[in-house]
Amino acid sequence: MIDILDKAKEKELIEEKVVEEPKQEVVEEEAKEFGKDDYVKVYSLRYGNLTLRSADTHIPDTYVFNGYMDVQDVRFEVLQSLQRRSDKCLTLPWIYISDEDAIKQLRLDRAYKNILTPDKIKEVFNSNDKKLLEFINMVDDNTKKTLREIAIGKINSEEITNFGTIRLLQDELKINMKEDIR
Repeated sequence: MIDILDKAKEKELIEEKVVEEPKQEVVEEEAKEFGKDDYVKVYSLRYGNLTLRSADTHIPDTYVFNGYMDVQDVRFEVLQSLQRRSDKCLTLPWIYISDEDAIKQLRLDRAYKNILTPDKIKEVFNSNDKKLLEFINMVDDNTKKTLREIAIGKINSEEITNFGTIRLLQDELKINMKEDIR
């Protein structure tokens, strides 16, 4: 069969066409540059109320969050002000900025490595007890309080049922089984 095709090509009875795959153009999205009056979605990572305000007196904005994952649209200028003074709400972090370009512009990439986003909580509570303990020992006391409240909710709703995990959470986060668990 190949010989027949070759002979037909030589006699120019058939024409060989090379079909090229269309090139897919990879378009990299440009990072969005935020101006001071742009708004960014910000979530609270704290259990209980959190008030966010600029240290700069010329920025009167105040934002009140009413618990874990409560969301507010915050002016970028306020976030810049907090970043300039290395505010602990950004460095620990106590808030989660949902826009990756804003995180990069504020140079918070490293601080955001182990924050308590819903995905991180799922990852932590689905990990083995050794990794859970490592995470608990790595976070600050205020984050432990938030983690404690989340753990109590997960135990109460029976999302966490493993006795070893419950015992670990009880010991490390000071969960009182008689008072906290219903």
